[in-house]
Amino acid sequence: MGLRTIIVDDELDGTEVLKILLAKSKFEIDLVGVATNLKDAIKLINEEQPQLVFLDVEMPGERGYEIVNHLEEINFSIVFVTAYDEYAMKAFEVNAIDYLLKPINRMRLQEAIERVSKIELEKENKNKYLELINSLKPNKQAKVILNEVGKKRVVNLEDIIAIQAQGPYSKVYLLGGDVIMISKNLGSFEDEFPEKHTFFRSHKSWLINTNCIDFYQKSKGEILMANNLLAKLSKYKKAEFEKSLL
Repeated sequence: MGLRTIIVDDELDGTEVLKILLAKSKFEIDLVGVATNLKDAIKLINEEQPQLVFLDVEMPGERGYEIVNHLEEINFSIVFVTAYDEYAMKAFEVNAIDYLLKPINRMRLQEAIERVSKIELEKENKNKYLELINSLKPNKQAKVILNEVGKKRVVNLEDIIAIQAQGPYSKVYLLGGDVIMISKNLGSFEDEFPEKHTFFRSHKSWLINTNCIDFYQKSKGEILMANNLLAKLSKYKKAEFEKSLL
């Protein structure tokens, strides 16, 4: 299966040239969509969950690098494609994998795709490793270690209502009413969770225990948890969240 790829460019000629070059690439590319403006690109990205996005800088309305203002998380590789080299710094400010100038050089394109392929392979290997580690863990009640100031607290995973991001820290809400500030981000918690768990990333700042949900306010995008804790639900996560409740 090839790299799931999206092209975002308002120039038809530029899009067609890139399509031809991708078709001739030695790497397998699965082109899942094309958008001509940033608004349509955001919608397409949320629907298709690409691994690679070729993004033009100069488009009607907003510029390509402003994509970071519309997505909570950039979990795909970006390769900027433009005729203007003055945008190079902007490209790397949003952690773009590469920056290609029009007309696109075929060899430079292959180099960019190769970088993305290596990144995806590393992700796949990491996921397989985590699955293996989780499968070897004894089947008993999952616990996590919370490093408080001067001590460590061991708690059952099911006793955590939710975890809220606070910059480089996380605030852990427990069923007993305790709230603990931990020097760890949400991603670190997710990496440590066992393969089967009841937590859902409802927002870039919230990781909630679905067993502790009391009420869901669909119109407001809010989730009332145990202990009257109000968690946020991203509009981009709404469909996935509602499906998980079925």
